[in-house]
Amino acid sequence: MNRRRERRQSAYLDFLDAVDAADRAIQLYFRDRRAAATEPVPVQQARVAEVRHLFEDAEQRGNRVLLEGPSGVAEAARKLIEVQADLVREVREFGQAHAAAAEDAHERAWAAEATGLSYMAARHEFIDVARAALDEVVDGS
Repeated sequence: MNRRRERRQSAYLDFLDAVDAADRAIQLYFRDRRAAATEPVPVQQARVAEVRHLFEDAEQRGNRVLLEGPSGVAEAARKLIEVQADLVREVREFGQAHAAAAEDAHERAWAAEATGLSYMAARHEFIDVARAALDEVVDGS
């Protein structure tokens, strides 16, 4: 395996591990909020901070993907981070609406679920583009 492919593969895997860790924390927080749907529960600031920390780690690891490239993979990584940022925001807003027993809590939950689907699509797109880029390095060497 050539050195460029190894660097790229390492960057891509580190990035996927980080976005997956953030996604697991987001899903857990969202599911806990949904399970308590019958009564308002205060926002758990520590869990929100954990999600934010994991997301920031994913952003930082994404920078390595941006540098390693190629441009198609970098764009797919940027899109994945953008969609995950939207997901973090939607879940946070759902948590706040739920805590306040807001009338729009159900709409916020639906918006978070829809954004979650967009996140999964962006993740699959990243994997497909990254895999093709790794194959090109092997085929082109």
